[in-house]
Amino acid sequence: MILDFFKNNFARIDKFVSKGVLQIVEAMMRCSSSNTSDIIRELSLLNGNSFKSNDMWLYRFFSNKKFQIDDNFWRCYIKSIFQILSEQEEIKKDEKVVVNIDFTSDRDDFLILCASLMLGDNAIPIYFSMRKYPKQKNQYDQKKMELAFIRALRHILSDSYQYILVADRGFGNDRFIQNCLDNGFDFMIRLEPNMRIKTKENQGIAEKVLTEDGVYSCHIESWKKAYKIIRHSKDAKVWYLITNLCSGSSSQYAEVYAKRFRIEKLFQNLKSSGFEIEKSKIKKYDRFKRILFLSCFAHSILVLLGKFINEKIPEIKKKLPISTNLLIASSSLEKSLSNDTQNKPIKP
Repeated sequence: MILDFFKNNFARIDKFVSKGVLQIVEAMMRCSSSNTSDIIRELSLLNGNSFKSNDMWLYRFFSNKKFQIDDNFWRCYIKSIFQILSEQEEIKKDEKVVVNIDFTSDRDDFLILCASLMLGDNAIPIYFSMRKYPKQKNQYDQKKMELAFIRALRHILSDSYQYILVADRGFGNDRFIQNCLDNGFDFMIRLEPNMRIKTKENQGIAEKVLTEDGVYSCHIESWKKAYKIIRHSKDAKVWYLITNLCSGSSSQYAEVYAKRFRIEKLFQNLKSSGFEIEKSKIKKYDRFKRILFLSCFAHSILVLLGKFINEKIPEIKKKLPISTNLLIASSSLEKSLSNDTQNKPIKP
């Protein structure tokens, strides 16, 4: 099993559950799909059992009440991800870790609030919470969901690091910012350009008061609080960012915020152009949460491996060109043989 590394970190989880999770994640990595038929076919290749046998096992596993995506599960997962990121020097204890926050949805069934870390051109999910998509007015309380999310995120994240939460305009309000501060998070959030502010010289809406790029000390009138606001413009687009960070230029702040859009790539990979979670026929809340978690897990490992290979293979190839080409060839051959075995009957 290629995921033996994770066994130790998941030792606190029930053995039957942790073993099953890692088996399914490995199968999902091989097929890059959340479709249960695809997963079952890969499980059959991995364990040698029949499609029917794996189908029954997968159904029972997803129905098992011991398989709960709780705080304990998230801590085991995050510990593993952070170990890999730390080894690759993508995160460091003396540097603040940037965490992107955003909403997405699964069709009209579930509303999902997700936290992710940036990695190259992609993002890695580290936590999400879900609610059934509101069908009626007042059925969903965004304030409560955001507060519970921030508290849970702080609860499961390691105290060995400090974090900056980065979010879009939908989170640019006093309530969310206060939630960040109350739970020990720094923040950088985009503001609406019509926010009324006051500087030493002027007052009015942000786009009228802040006419040049830079970092400004401002008082937000409706909040009755003072924060730092950054104006940054590029290609006729203007951003107004609010933060409690102490140092940095407008371009440095904007560079951090610009990487936030990689969370959209994550959502795309999980939904329409990757694991195709939206095509899942799973409608029950608990079962969908499990398949979403497993998709996030498999996606994260693939992204981590992909980045490592892209960075290290060229360096290794210079030193060991014959061995590298042999490794690539054998990997391609193994995949080809697996496909042939899957699609063609084996003759006696």
